[in-house]
Amino acid sequence: WNEVISKGIFSVSGGSGHFHVENIPSSGAPVSVALRSRIITVTPKNHGQISLRVADSCLLGQYADALVRIADIHSLAIDAPQF
Repeated sequence: WNEVISKGIFSVSGGSGHFHVENIPSSGAPVSVALRSRIITVTPKNHGQISLRVADSCLLGQYADALVRIADIHSLAIDAPQF
C-alpha cells in the first residue's frame, strides 16, 4: 500500500513562490509531506486525516489550508481551496 505510486500531488499558485508547511506531520500522522518549490507531495502512511497549512514565507498572513483524508487503502482525498 505504501508504494512509491501511492501519492497525492498538488501545486500552489500565486504568492511569492516561497512556501513552507506550518504543521509538518509527526511520526504518528497518517501522511508524510514533502514540499519542493510550488509542489506538495502527500504520501499516505495510515488511515486517518490531517489538516495542513501551507504559508507564504515572504507575504505574512498568506496561507492555504488543506484537509487530507486517507479514506481506505485505495484512496487519498485532498480538499483544498485555490491559493
